[in-house]
Amino acid sequence: MQCCGCGGHPFFCIFEKLTLKIIKMKKVLFFLLITSVCFSQQQVERFEVTPEGINQFVVVETTGSAEELFTKTKHWINTAFKNPERVMPRQIENEMIGGEMLFIEVIPVKGFVNGIFDMKVNYQINFKDDKLKFDIYWVEFPTSVPTSGVRTFEFSAVGGGYPSFYNLKGKPKPKFQEFVSVVEDKLNGLVSDLVNYIENNQQDDW
Repeated sequence: MQCCGCGGHPFFCIFEKLTLKIIKMKKVLFFLLITSVCFSQQQVERFEVTPEGINQFVVVETTGSAEELFTKTKHWINTAFKNPERVMPRQIENEMIGGEMLFIEVIPVKGFVNGIFDMKVNYQINFKDDKLKFDIYWVEFPTSVPTSGVRTFEFSAVGGGYPSFYNLKGKPKPKFQEFVSVVEDKLNGLVSDLVNYIENNQQDDW
């Protein structure tokens, strides 16, 4: 057996070649992993409910420093929700606000259960100068069903959808179209309500 020219025993030459191949394979796998993460966390223009779940996050450009956007978002939550301290328990000053928003009896559901469901949204908003990033991690729909107590189902941001709600073309089946439409309108309404508040409500100096 010929040596690779390193001056050592052929066994060590083979070992060295195998080691180099393993290192290269690890680099390729690492690159594929990073690429996969980047593609799984895509920015979208608006939230949609898909067979796989809620699609990713929305980035909105607006006017103001990260500190100003953080402060105005806190003001918006304080004015829009009955128990604001429960809505934003996670905070990093001037960087992030997160928590859960609860909306009572806002989602009509027909088909497998008939009724009006609540909607609980687990969210996070991150701030940079002149823009904010609105993430939705999961949306839960609890309701009180007389025959079975409290019933809940959930859409997660990744891998948490209900494919049975959709046809083979990925479109909602007729009995679920209203549900999907109302959920999407509610989620995108959150973003537009926040941006409208940021851009149109000025603090009074008095």
